[in-house]
Amino acid sequence: MNQIKKHIEPNKKIIQFANIIIILSALCSLFILIFLIYKIIISPESISLLFYYTCILIFILYFLSTFLILRLNNNFKSNFALILLSVIICIYFLEIFFWLKDLKFFEFDRRTKMEIFEDLNKNDSNVNLNVSPSFFRRQNGLNINNNNLYPLGGISNIKTLYCNESGQWLVFESDEHGFHNSKGLYKKGEVDIILTGDSYAAGACVESNENIGSLLRESNIKALSLGKDGNGPLTELASLKEYAKPLEPKIVLWFYFENDIFDLDYELNSDLLSKYLYEDNFSQNLFNRQSEIDLALNLYILDELKKNQSEIKRDKIPYNTITKMLKLYNLRSRLNLKPGQNLIHEIKPSKEFINILSESKKLVASWNGFLYFVYIPSYETRYHIDNYLEILQVVNDLDILVIDIYEEVLANHPDPLSLYPFREIGRHYNAEGYSLISETIYKRLKNDGFVFSK
Repeated sequence: MNQIKKHIEPNKKIIQFANIIIILSALCSLFILIFLIYKIIISPESISLLFYYTCILIFILYFLSTFLILRLNNNFKSNFALILLSVIICIYFLEIFFWLKDLKFFEFDRRTKMEIFEDLNKNDSNVNLNVSPSFFRRQNGLNINNNNLYPLGGISNIKTLYCNESGQWLVFESDEHGFHNSKGLYKKGEVDIILTGDSYAAGACVESNENIGSLLRESNIKALSLGKDGNGPLTELASLKEYAKPLEPKIVLWFYFENDIFDLDYELNSDLLSKYLYEDNFSQNLFNRQSEIDLALNLYILDELKKNQSEIKRDKIPYNTITKMLKLYNLRSRLNLKPGQNLIHEIKPSKEFINILSESKKLVASWNGFLYFVYIPSYETRYHIDNYLEILQVVNDLDILVIDIYEEVLANHPDPLSLYPFREIGRHYNAEGYSLISETIYKRLKNDGFVFSK
C-alpha cells in the first residue's frame, strides 16, 4: 500500500514548488487588489468603476480560494499549480507575440528626435525641427528688434522633422508659410477648404499623403491646413484672421479635440494672442512677413539647442513598455478589456470659447463662406458623453454646422483601437483613422451640395 502511495503522491520538491506557485499567485492577486482599490480611491472620476469593481471581485474570489486549495491533497495542488503556470506562460506568450506584431519590432526606428535630427543634418542642411505656436504662450511670442512677433505657422520651404508614432519618423516639406501642405495653394478665391486645428488637422504622425488635407486634395478639393500641434481655439481664430481671411475659402473646417478647452486657458494668458479676440481688426500681417518669421524661428531653435538640448524632446520612441506588457495591455486590447480611463475630465465651455466660435462664424460669413465644426473624438469619448454632448449643444446653439466624427466613425466602429498606432490610446489616429475621417467629411460636404473640381 505504501509502495502504491509512493508512486501516486508527487515528491516533496514538486509539492513545495506547487505551494510556492499558489502562494505567489495569492500574493500577486492581493497586490493587484490593493492597486485597484488605490486607483478607485485617488481618481474615481478618471476610471471605469464597473471594470475595476468587476476585477476586484474576481481577485477577491481567487485570493480566498487559494486558502482552500492549499488545504487540498497534494495531487490536486500539483495539478492546479501546473495548470496555473501553463496558463500564465501562454498568456504572456500571446502578449509578447501581439507586442512584436504591432510594434513591427525590426522596422521601428528607435532613434530619439535629436539623434534623427543630427543624422539628417549630416546630409542636408535644409532640415529643421517642427515648431508650433504653443511654444510661445508663456513668453507672449518672440521678441524681434524690441517688438513681439507671434508666429502661427512654421519655417517655410524646408524639410521639417515632425514626429514618430507608427515606427518611422515623419519628415515633411513645409509650404510657403511653414504648414504641412503641398505648395502653390495660397491663391485668393481658389481655395475650397481651409482646416484649422491642432495636431489632428496638421496630420500627426502619418505620411504626408495620408493626412486629412492631402486625402481631401486627392478628391479634387483644394484643401489647405493651418493645423499646428497644441493649437487651441484662440490660436485657431488667429490663424483664420491671418491666413484664411486673405484667401476667402468656400469652407472652413474647425477641428475640435477634447483638450482644446484646456489649451484655451493657457492661450488667454498671452496678451498678444488675446488681441485676436478682443480687438476686431487686429492683425500681425503674418501673411506678408514670412521672411521675418523664418528668421525668428530659426534663431529660436538655435537658441533652444544651445541652452539645453533636453528641451527639444529626447524621449525614446514611445513603444510598448515592460510595464504595459505586465499589465497585458496588448492582449486586453484584442479582447476589448480596457479599463476605460477618462483622460479628459469634466469640460465646461467658457464664455471665451463661445465668443471665439461666434467670432469665427462671423468672420467666415464675411466672405460668404461656411464654417463647419468637426468634432474629433478621443478613444475615451465614450466614457464622458456628457462633455461631448455639452460641446455639441454649444455649437448647435450658435447655429454652426457640425461634422460629428465620434458618431460617424468611432462610436460604431467594430474595433476602434485598430485606428491608433499599435492600438495604443493616447496616440493620434493612424492612416486608416485619418482616411475614415476624410471620407466622412467628403460625404457630408457632398451631401450638403458642394461640388469641387480641379
